[in-house]
Amino acid sequence: MNQETYTKTQFNQIKEKLITYAISYYGKKRIYALQPSTRIEVVKKRLQETAEAKALLMANLHVPFMGLNNIEHLTNQVEKGFILEPNELVNYADFLRSSRLIQAFMQKNQFIAPLLARYSGSLQLFSDIENQIYQVIRNNQVENDASRTLRKIRRAIQECEKEIESKLHAFLRNSQNKPKIQEAMIVRKNERYTVPIKASYKTKYQRMW
Repeated sequence: MNQETYTKTQFNQIKEKLITYAISYYGKKRIYALQPSTRIEVVKKRLQETAEAKALLMANLHVPFMGLNNIEHLTNQVEKGFILEPNELVNYADFLRSSRLIQAFMQKNQFIAPLLARYSGSLQLFSDIENQIYQVIRNNQVENDASRTLRKIRRAIQECEKEIESKLHAFLRNSQNKPKIQEAMIVRKNERYTVPIKASYKTKYQRMW
C-alpha cells in the first residue's frame, strides 16, 4: 500500500484510535505493528475475526479481561529474578484467572465466534498456581499459614518486638533517664522503635533498640 492510500483510508489514524481501546501493552504493540495485507486469505480471516468480535458485542457479551494492564512488567520482573510483592502476585493471579475465564467464555459462545473460540483453545491454564496465590494472600499480605517457616519467622519477629518494647518502657520508667527524654512515648519510624530524646542528649543516644 502506497502512502497516498494510507492517507486516503486514514489507516494510521484508525490504528491510533484502536490503540486507545487496548488494555495491555502487548495488545497496543500488536496494533501498532499492524499492516494491510494483499493476501486474500489473510484479509478474509481478519474480517471474520472482526465480525465475530462484533457479534459478541451485539449479543451484549463481554470477554472477561482482567489483570492485563501490568502483566508484561510483572513477567519481566520475574524473569529477572525479582520477588513480586503480594499485591503484584494477586495481579498475576487475576491474569491467570482471566485466561481461564476467557477460554471458558469462548468455548461457551463458540457458536457465535468459532474462530476466536479456536484461538482461546491455545491458552495455557495454571489453575493450581492461581488458587495457591488467592489462598495465601489476604489484604495484600501473605498469610501466616502460607508456610510453616513463615509462621515461625513471624512469631519470632513478634516476640522480638515485644522484647524491644518492654526494654524501651523500662528505659522510660527509669528516673535517671527522665531528664533526657523529650516526651515519654515510643515511636516506630522506618521499622525502628525510637524514643524522643532532648536535642542536648541526641549525640549520646542516636538510636534506641
